[in-house]
Amino acid sequence: MTDYPPADDRLRHLLAQEINTRVETWKLAFAIATDIVHSPDVRAELDRIAAAHSAGQPCSDLNCPRCFEAQLTPGIRDAARQAAGQPTAYEALRCAHCGLEVEDKGDPSMDGNHHVRWVHVPGGYSICFPQQSASSPRATPAAGLAAPTNHDTEVRPPRSTWRVEGYDADRWLPLGMPEEDRETAVARRASWEQRLPETPTRLVRETTTWTVESDTTTGAQS
Repeated sequence: MTDYPPADDRLRHLLAQEINTRVETWKLAFAIATDIVHSPDVRAELDRIAAAHSAGQPCSDLNCPRCFEAQLTPGIRDAARQAAGQPTAYEALRCAHCGLEVEDKGDPSMDGNHHVRWVHVPGGYSICFPQQSASSPRATPAAGLAAPTNHDTEVRPPRSTWRVEGYDADRWLPLGMPEEDRETAVARRASWEQRLPETPTRLVRETTTWTVESDTTTGAQS
């Protein structure tokens, strides 16, 4: 009996199986899976996660329960900071671009001066937005983001992505991964229209904003 999924194409077939639970045809599911595994951004992110795991470091991806729990568990987080000589209080600096915690991992140079080198916690020298590859900003401290004092205010700039959707089984479904710039998404839509000429497509923009909300329980009487 032939093993399935095939050993040399496991990722694409596993993705297609999951996608096929949301679409009507295996052809469409396999086409979406093919687009995902061939995406340079997806491959780069897989390499980043694998490298972090190989080094015994949290990958900081919320879809990796083991690493994400380690990031959020105070005991594990504080023990790591203490070992690194960092303060254990959670009021740490946060990145001006992505909002993750940052710390200075710079070392003295040959001239004896300390050179600042900001990194993410966790994540190390990883870039802020892996989807943007080389164009992504890197860890930059933004004082005040850790504990904002103004309620209902924006804590970081809005972030927009564009995705292509196809109409299948009486509903609109995503075709592939979202893109960080509109031009790439437009080109991706044209590619999908050539591959699936009978499937209606549309371009959708998704804008994410981050705001601080008032805690209605603050000051509540027990």
